[in-house]
Amino acid sequence: SLQMGNFKKHARMPCHEDAVRVYVGLPLKGESVDDKAPSDTAFKTVWKDVCRGVSPSTPLGIDGVGQGTNIRIVFCLAEGMRMLDRSCLASATCLSLKWDERDCRLLIRFVAVISSLDVRRGILGMRRGFGTGATAITKATMDIMKGFASAHHGAPKPSRHSEPEVNEELFEHIRQITHQLVIDAAADEQRSG
Repeated sequence: SLQMGNFKKHARMPCHEDAVRVYVGLPLKGESVDDKAPSDTAFKTVWKDVCRGVSPSTPLGIDGVGQGTNIRIVFCLAEGMRMLDRSCLASATCLSLKWDERDCRLLIRFVAVISSLDVRRGILGMRRGFGTGATAITKATMDIMKGFASAHHGAPKPSRHSEPEVNEELFEHIRQITHQLVIDAAADEQRSG
């Protein structure tokens, strides 16, 4: 029956404790988070492979590291780079964006300058299949900026939470400090700019 004593008794059962730990993403008793994370060797191997242009879907030959793990490692490495880029852009005083659009793909590169005149270059983001025309390019640009201003945007394994939240302060700062937009001769890009 539904009595408080029965609920308390059930809550103390090991199977219930394990189920709750799994549900909230904690390791089971006796397990360490380090036991579940890929090794430093796996991260270093994936980094070297990515730098050489090897696809993340290529098996590494490391025990316990499959294609899904490779893809998540690549995301972690890329997110680390984006964290550094976000930090730089948050303190930047001037930003130049370069659009490269072809075959319904838009890649936006950036060059940021901070007050000490240090320069950082990187990729703001990329969108595929966003449509055609100046309006579609403008919307894709805003989506890329919002994605860049959102931690964990595009994570390969959806979290229990909703979509990543846009850091509105960073998003607005990026919009305010953009002083130069470099585009090629494509008419749609020129109209969108």
